[in-house]
Amino acid sequence: MFLLAMTAGHGQAQTRNMTSPKEAVLHGASYTTLRAAFQAADAMDLLDTNNGEFTIYAPWNKAFDAMPPELRQKLFKPENKSVLRLVLSYHIVPQTNNPKERKNETFKTLADESVVIRREVNGLPTIGGVPIINPGQYCTKGAFAGLGGVLIPEKAKKALGLPERTD
Repeated sequence: MFLLAMTAGHGQAQTRNMTSPKEAVLHGASYTTLRAAFQAADAMDLLDTNNGEFTIYAPWNKAFDAMPPELRQKLFKPENKSVLRLVLSYHIVPQTNNPKERKNETFKTLADESVVIRREVNGLPTIGGVPIINPGQYCTKGAFAGLGGVLIPEKAKKALGLPERTD
């Protein structure tokens, strides 16, 4: 897993009273770039995963804004649709979980790569080293957690020609 760690600060998603993680992505005011990414990648079907019983770790708008502009532009190019889809699938865990209740646990994502949720020294949860800015928003089905950065899986990193992880 490659982490593009751009801490975007803290913000509160407007996801209250949402029935599903899909609805949170479609209607959350802080997630318009994520919604555009799902549309650009023709990946709305990912939001129907496991009959809606999943957790999406959703980068908010400021997380995308913090990405290097050339990387963001590259991801959104039509010829990179499959790579963008892979990046989006890496933010979805096909089970409902609350990151506030997790400590150093590994989860398999829809990208078929694993990601670790940790409780940091300051007590705040992270996923793949990215701060979870709005953890544990349960919906009627599934869960939604806002991210302060964008996670890039190793397969996507390689496809984009990004430097490989050295650890």
